[in-house]
Amino acid sequence: MNNTLKKSSLTLPMALIISALLSACAGTRTIDPAVTQAHQKTSNFKAIAGKYMKDGKPSYDKSNLLDTLEAAKAFNDAGMWKESREAFEIAHEGLAWKSDSVQTPSQVLNLVGTTLTSSAFGTYQGKIYEGGLIDYYQAINSIMLGDESSARVDFNRFDVRMRNAQQQFSSYRQELNKAQANQTKDPKAATFNQSYSKVKAQIDGGIADLPSKQPDSKILNSAGLFLSGVFRASSSVNADKNPDQVIKPIGESKQASATKQGSDLATDTIGKLKQSKYVSSGKVYILYE
Repeated sequence: MNNTLKKSSLTLPMALIISALLSACAGTRTIDPAVTQAHQKTSNFKAIAGKYMKDGKPSYDKSNLLDTLEAAKAFNDAGMWKESREAFEIAHEGLAWKSDSVQTPSQVLNLVGTTLTSSAFGTYQGKIYEGGLIDYYQAINSIMLGDESSARVDFNRFDVRMRNAQQQFSSYRQELNKAQANQTKDPKAATFNQSYSKVKAQIDGGIADLPSKQPDSKILNSAGLFLSGVFRASSSVNADKNPDQVIKPIGESKQASATKQGSDLATDTIGKLKQSKYVSSGKVYILYE
């Protein structure tokens, strides 16, 4: 890559709506969340990562998806790219990828109701949005390890999963609105009301802080989409230099941005990359999460 990526990790303020609704945490955790938060306040990321090490080797509960994800992120924050990549690979295998195959609004709603009300759902399993986050951090790990080919695969997966997450979120929202509007007419209304009543509290809590009429694009990882386009523009492969690979994800990043500054940055970057025929060189990108 022609560009240098410097990463400064802060808490990622994203609307993890679906993941928040479907997450139930149980099992062994290496670090108490309160301890992690205390170190995060002072940006002491190495101290957090150190809790997941023993005798110079990674040490966490690999059978617990949540603990593995937390270890992977801690290693990433501390610049331990190899350890982070290995942990995210383990986490990737533990995700409930069946949610990637959900096709219809009804299936989405059924997945939500079943997972939340099933007695078998005792541990955190992960959903489609978390899959995109893994791809995002794996891309960073690959870049920092100098593995451009793997980074491209990671970004390809990330782009697809972000669009799937947006479609799934949209379908879920539309199904809820449709079902609420037709409760008295739909012969399945009783089934819907029973499932919906069980998840209503979680749904209300998940969207409490969102502005009214929140666009579906806000579920997207804006920083990841921006980096996806920049990666292609600065890679060593000429085939990457095209509007679909460079401009499209940065444009989606603009729509997903939570701030005017982020939106303006995407607009400015798109303009410059169009002028340079989708090639970026001699620049330093500083990524703040």
